[in-house]
Amino acid sequence: MSLVSQFRAHPIKTNRGRFSPGGFTLVELLVVIGIIAVLVGIIFPAVSASRQQTRTLICQSNLRNLYQACLMFSIDHADELPIGTSRAEQANNTAAMRVCVWAMVSGKNGVADLSVPVNGKYPAGVIWKYLGGDDNLRRGVIWCPQDGNEANAPAAPSDQPGPDRNFSYSWNDQVRTSGAPSATPPTGMKLRAISAPNKKIYIVEEVGPNDARSTTPWTGSSDLVSGRHGKVSSLQPGTAAYNEAGRSNVVYFDGHLELVPVSSMLGNSGLFTLP
Repeated sequence: MSLVSQFRAHPIKTNRGRFSPGGFTLVELLVVIGIIAVLVGIIFPAVSASRQQTRTLICQSNLRNLYQACLMFSIDHADELPIGTSRAEQANNTAAMRVCVWAMVSGKNGVADLSVPVNGKYPAGVIWKYLGGDDNLRRGVIWCPQDGNEANAPAAPSDQPGPDRNFSYSWNDQVRTSGAPSATPPTGMKLRAISAPNKKIYIVEEVGPNDARSTTPWTGSSDLVSGRHGKVSSLQPGTAAYNEAGRSNVVYFDGHLELVPVSSMLGNSGLFTLP
């Protein structure tokens, strides 16, 4: 028998028809796409939550550094605490710069003056010498990375901060024992004079601060406490829903820090009333 005849009588068997080594079937593709969609649905929220948690931790680090700077100033100045700066207290106000945390830029709501004077080492204000560092460090320590430029809707247009606002925090204004809005030189309360310092708040996160003074945050009508560390991305600051969902970092006079619901501070003047 010839080779051709043998080939015709006994053809070579192949795997054709059993499987397709060249690609996926439609069903297999749909299964893979479904699996990917499920994984994306699981991973993305986890990544987003992780990023927010990281920003919250950075904010807490900022607040600890700010408190430590205030505490060191207090140690160096007979226990007197630094005070939050009003909009009128600028770098050329020598009396104010003796005790205010930083200077404000003239005519610009919500803008701390971080310029270093000629032949100077630090910007005006009492905290910078204790924090040290360069301009990037100074800008970073007064800005919460979770701050999305929230708007303080209840505030009058003249009180709204500008688009170049560069800080997120404000200080309990009851520490100020004299000064703005009066004409007398500002002074700060003694740390030892504050009763129950572990229950009184010194530094807060504020919604769109126009200055570094937190006057009546417990009222919910001015100097709104920010809840930026809660699930508030679609909520309006100052509303009941925002206050319930919002979480804010606060520093107490004894130096400990807590992440607390905004709603827990509303109506609770005892958290801020001194001594």
